[in-house]
Amino acid sequence: MDPGEEVSPVEALRGQWESMCALLGEEHPETLDTAMDLGRAYRQAGKPRQTRILLESVVVARQKTLGVTHLKTIQAETLLAFAFVDLGELRRSRLIQKDVLERCEAQFGRQSEQTIATAINLANTYRKLKQYPEESPLRTRVLEYRTSLFGERHIETIKSLAAMAVLKRNQGEFQAAVILDHAILENIPRSQVSARELLIFKFNLVNDLMRLKKWSEATEMFDEAYEEAALQLSPDDSLRRNADKYRSKLRYMGKADAKTRSRREKRQSRA
Repeated sequence: MDPGEEVSPVEALRGQWESMCALLGEEHPETLDTAMDLGRAYRQAGKPRQTRILLESVVVARQKTLGVTHLKTIQAETLLAFAFVDLGELRRSRLIQKDVLERCEAQFGRQSEQTIATAINLANTYRKLKQYPEESPLRTRVLEYRTSLFGERHIETIKSLAAMAVLKRNQGEFQAAVILDHAILENIPRSQVSARELLIFKFNLVNDLMRLKKWSEATEMFDEAYEEAALQLSPDDSLRRNADKYRSKLRYMGKADAKTRSRREKRQSRA
């Protein structure tokens, strides 16, 4: 590196970690803490392979020095699982997360924040694997926990409702998704979300109503959301552009469905 050349945060951390390895040893607690920081920096910089290589050694060291149930060991294994997700090795990540969840339940209890966070991570991996039956009980558990702890109007509860709505959508249960969409819009704390985030929830409801062919309800919600999007979003915003496309599609599908119903009713009246 040339004198005066700026050092990236990742390279600075790497240099610090290498120095600590030489001075304190690779398994020293401070060295391992720095290795964790470096692993997070690698992941943020989009370097999952380096994250995996580093964290595999950290996990071994943490297990050896602290044991498998220590929080720092669990944090290292969680970061390693994320690295496997980033590498597309979802099944390896799932195995790690399932094992971590079992240990969290035994060590911290089923309702601890660490256990719930691990359950969310595993549910997200199941979603990527399209293993929706396995994802479902985890989503239910998290939603029940958030609701009992924070109440229906807390932003964390809303996030859990949104995740459950995505699950129902993926399972083709659009009526259940509509119920969840309405619960989100009724309870969401407006002060804690942006106008764009609120519009996303409204357009999700429109899409679910369209899948159920409830054109009148879908059109009503769409018109409300579209008007808000026109006022609050710039013309080049992707959400607003997509809304422009849906506008004509919704009108066409609604009219086509009305014509189909009319023809069906005429045939039935002749019979």
